[in-house]
Amino acid sequence: MRQVVEGVEEFRASWRSSVGALLVFLCLIAIGLGWIAVSTGAYGWSVGAIALAWVVWLLGRQLRGARVVLRVEPRGLGGYWLKDLLVPWSEIADLREESVQGNSQLVMQLLPGAASAQPTARWLSGRKLERRLPLGALTATERRAAVEAALRAFLRHGGANAAVAAQAHIEAHAAEAQFDARLKAMTPMPWALYLMVALNVGVWVANVLTGMSPVAPLSEDLFRWGANSAWAVTQDGQFWRLLSAAFLHGGVMHLALNMLGLWSAGLVLNRLYGNRQFLLIYLGSAMAGNALSLHFSAQQSVSVGASGAVFGVLGALIVAVLQHGHRLPAGTRKSLLSTQAIFVVYSLVQGFARAGVDNAAHVGGLIAGSVLAWLLVERLDDEATAAKRLRHGILAACLWVTGMGWLVATTAQPAVDHGRGFQVQANLQKNVGALQQANLALQKDAKANQGGQMSDALMIAALRDRHIPAIRTVRDALASLSLPASDPRFALLSDFQQLSALMVEVMELEVRKGEGDATPELAARIRTRSEEMKKVSERMKARASKKSTES
Repeated sequence: MRQVVEGVEEFRASWRSSVGALLVFLCLIAIGLGWIAVSTGAYGWSVGAIALAWVVWLLGRQLRGARVVLRVEPRGLGGYWLKDLLVPWSEIADLREESVQGNSQLVMQLLPGAASAQPTARWLSGRKLERRLPLGALTATERRAAVEAALRAFLRHGGANAAVAAQAHIEAHAAEAQFDARLKAMTPMPWALYLMVALNVGVWVANVLTGMSPVAPLSEDLFRWGANSAWAVTQDGQFWRLLSAAFLHGGVMHLALNMLGLWSAGLVLNRLYGNRQFLLIYLGSAMAGNALSLHFSAQQSVSVGASGAVFGVLGALIVAVLQHGHRLPAGTRKSLLSTQAIFVVYSLVQGFARAGVDNAAHVGGLIAGSVLAWLLVERLDDEATAAKRLRHGILAACLWVTGMGWLVATTAQPAVDHGRGFQVQANLQKNVGALQQANLALQKDAKANQGGQMSDALMIAALRDRHIPAIRTVRDALASLSLPASDPRFALLSDFQQLSALMVEVMELEVRKGEGDATPELAARIRTRSEEMKKVSERMKARASKKSTES
């Protein structure tokens, strides 16, 4: 909200600003984490909820009561982040707006010896005397008006040298505003971006409503919904997974980070290329990233996420700016190139440094988006005809189909059959539960026998008539399951198969012994099999303990 009183212009914080939207989003996440903590009893999530609530409270102070974000006076500049300080015009050497990832700041470069100077270290640029006023709590319209008001006042009150710099900034700011207006006029309704965000969020909501964890969904659940898998795509012909995996996410934070990364760059790209070409870039990058993942992460693990598409959008925007930089205002060009390039490099380095990140999908999406953007014709090219746009679109689509076919066809023989593995895992869990129940019943009778409540004859009868048939059923069911040795569940399945077989054999030997076969050979065999059973149990406990420590 803007107010003008006796020559003083005040621009106040609004909940309709980018900061307000972010705080509402963080509030919803905090509420969701609190709900998860209460409903599941996993109160560790409450720590995250409390931390987010504290961030919302801290950043929301400027929005409560509509604090003055920027005050432009004849004497100087003030605002919320300067507290009670008013920076005089006589101390300001230069005044400019900087924007990083859509977050705008008004930067005041101060003269040496200025009373309001606050030396701050800047990476790769030494120490600068400057003051910064974040403008994120203003709406886009108010932010533009605030910067223009500050520049006009700087031109009027800053002196001769300041007038030159201020005039240049005013002209640059006007050119950027004119370009923004032209961009919006080219694609007034960027419905393609809205549709992609809605689909991503909608799929996640559908996942949660069907019982999937909102924070850490299981791999088998994601696979059932269409996660990417090298085996499923190349061996089972489920090519649709290259697309469906791009709309699945490994939890609400994964979704939120992807959508935040998509929004600012996607809005500009959508308007630059129009809705249909944006969809080609987005979906083409998503599928190309998943196709490259078939050679890497998707060989061993299922892969999900829209990050391949997001990287494609970022790469496409960088290419568009490089191709048509002469048509963009210098400030806009510099801002887009620096912020997007830094984000891409940082994210790729983070992806290579962290486990569990499908960086192949990032790289594949980045390359695909860049190539598609290079081939397609932006709306900035006023001289392009409809026929030219169609030719370039067909060429881009043909090249994309060729690249996709090559990536899928050259995928190496996958190491893990995820579909079969998850099916075996479900059957394994079912039969392990049955084995545990049968073992508990066996231990109960064994304890009764040792305590004298059950005679040896009754114990032998119980083994023969109840316990052996029950565990034999589990043994046969487990024996029917098989996995390749390369599958990470292979060792666990083998141990349970061996354990159930040994349990049946030992009980059968005990029945023979109880029915009168008391030979030394039989007793030795019982001891041998019992020792083997003990070793298998210890091996399984050690593996479970190691897995628990690693997680």
